[in-house]
Amino acid sequence: MNDALSTSMFWVGALFAFTPIVVGGIVIGVWWLTRKRVAGSGERFSPPRGLSDDAPGSGPAAVER
Repeated sequence: MNDALSTSMFWVGALFAFTPIVVGGIVIGVWWLTRKRVAGSGERFSPPRGLSDDAPGSGPAAVER
């Protein structure tokens, strides 16, 4: 049977199956390109300001305040 319902169910199943693969590939690609760019520039990758462990206002002392 080749009606609108079976066609739409096919596309729903295809999107359900392949969306995680595509999104995972994009995430891994961005991660890989970022690492490649940082390694090629000779710079050390550091997290954004305020997210590092030695940032002011972080750590156990900040919790005790």
